[in-house]
Amino acid sequence: MTTTLGRLALGAALGAGMIAAGLGALPASAQSCDPAYISHCVPPIAETGDLNCDWFYAQGISNIQLADPYTDPHGLDGWNYVDDGWGCEGEGY
Repeated sequence: MTTTLGRLALGAALGAGMIAAGLGALPASAQSCDPAYISHCVPPIAETGDLNCDWFYAQGISNIQLADPYTDPHGLDGWNYVDDGWGCEGEGY
């Protein structure tokens, strides 16, 4: 019984950490993360459609780092017309 309680506590702690890191703020249909984005779990377009920065700002997410500034499926790095490897840098977040 102690082992079960310990596992539940560990699961709750890990889940809270994921939500705090912004990983829990995904559409319910999202099943995976696009490897083009490395600082946050951004779902692939095939699963959610094309998301824009306004959607991420509404979730409290900004400054999304890209693995390669020239590979940006959602076009999150294009708001300032500079491919610097960071998406959704605006909105005061």
